[in-house]
Amino acid sequence: PNNESPLNSYAATLWNNQE
Repeated sequence: PNNESPLNSYAATLWNNQE
């Protein structure tokens, strides 16, 4: 799961939105 770091999920969402 994505419980390694909330920032990781946050950044991943941002970069995914830039698509």
